[in-house]
Order: sequence, then C-alpha cells, then structure tokens
Amino acid sequence: MTGKPYDITYNGHSSLEYGLRLLDNQMVWKSPPRTRTLTQVPNLSIDRVYSEDRYENITESFPFVLQRIGSSLFVQRMAISDWLQPVDDYMRLDFSELPDYHMMAVPNSNGDLTREAAWRGKLTLDFSCQPWAYRNGGEVYTSAPLIVNPEAFESRPLIHLVGTGTCTVTINDIDYTVNDAAGDVYLDSDLQEAYDADKQRFKSVVLPDYDFPVLLPGDNKIAYSDGVTSLEVMPRWRRLL
Repeated sequence: MTGKPYDITYNGHSSLEYGLRLLDNQMVWKSPPRTRTLTQVPNLSIDRVYSEDRYENITESFPFVLQRIGSSLFVQRMAISDWLQPVDDYMRLDFSELPDYHMMAVPNSNGDLTREAAWRGKLTLDFSCQPWAYRNGGEVYTSAPLIVNPEAFESRPLIHLVGTGTCTVTINDIDYTVNDAAGDVYLDSDLQEAYDADKQRFKSVVLPDYDFPVLLPGDNKIAYSDGVTSLEVMPRWRRLL
C-alpha cells in the first residue's frame, strides 16, 4: 500500500480512526444483478426469461489490516463493534475510491479478527448495499424549471410542494395531482409514498398508471399549477454500482 490509504466513512466515522488499513489489492467489487426468472415451457427448447425490472442488493466486502494504535487489538476490535452495531437501517457509506458517489448500506457483519501478531491482525467488513451509487450533490433541493440528469439512469426524486386545494406538478408533460392540499406535501419516488410534514401518509394523490415521478437522463421540464405556492425537487442522481 502506497500513498494515502483508502478508507470508508460510515456512521460518522472513518475506518482510519480505528487503525484499519484497506487491503485494496484484495478487494472483489461486485455489481448488482438484474432480477430475472427463467421458466421452462413445454415443447420449447429455450427457457422463457421474465424480468421483474429491479436490481438486487449486493454485499460489498472491505478487507482490512488492523494495526494496533492503543493497548490492545481486541480493545480496538470492540470499538469497531461499537461503531457498526447500533446501525439498524440503511445509512450513507462513502468509499474513498468513489469520490463522486456514495452508497446506502447496512452492516452484514462486524468481521472476525484474525490476529497475526500482537500489533497486527486482519478482518473484513461486509455491507449489504442498495444497487445504486448516488451522485454526491444530488440530495440538494432545486427549484429550477429545467433539471438536467447527468446519469444514464432515471432517478427517483423527492418532490416537496407547498400549496392548497388541488395542486398539479408536471414533469416532462406528465401530470401528478395532489388533492386537498393544506401546506407541505412530499412525493417520495424512492419510497413510493406521499406524506405531509409530519410524515403522515397523504392519500389524495393521483398518479398516472400509479407511477411516481422519475427524472429521465438528460433534460427534464418542471412546471406546476396555480395551487402550488412553492416547489422544490431533490433529484437523487444515481447509477448502478
């Protein structure tokens, strides 16, 4: 390992803080598979392929050398457990090899420590990662009437509108209508949910074909009706890992 060591940042801390040095030459980087089902059909010599139009989570493994920086490797190992164990939902994971993107991940394990000497050991940290790498800066709201998606994949934005009565948001000439609005309404395309400022589910939403808004690669035109007093969009740009 030469130069600045690679690290991961998760749950408010860097792996470097715990004496972990990534064995980057031993990493196996995985890409998410598209979910498909192959079905045998009588009198047909090929299997039918059915796609569920989704990608699966993957486990990314980070092999580390643990170098003693205190009185005991085992004390450092317990500190690593304290770092990862409290996490029970997806959390942002930054990897220094991907400076423009971050992942959403949850720990699969805290890794077993194999001590090689009093001052050195090895362990691997596994994370179950969503199939997407999210572009840094894509989680900032914008009110621009034209939003340009820099990725080759559609994104699933978070739309925040403030309005009263019937409010319509138009994205690329497709209308999404909120009825009986009385203040803040959020259309969360990632969660496929609509809710108010108190996270209470908002049911009076009309979605074409029951599909939440997406932002296509390239230009996306944004407009809204008179019932909307303000509108902002968090684009959440993404690409496959």
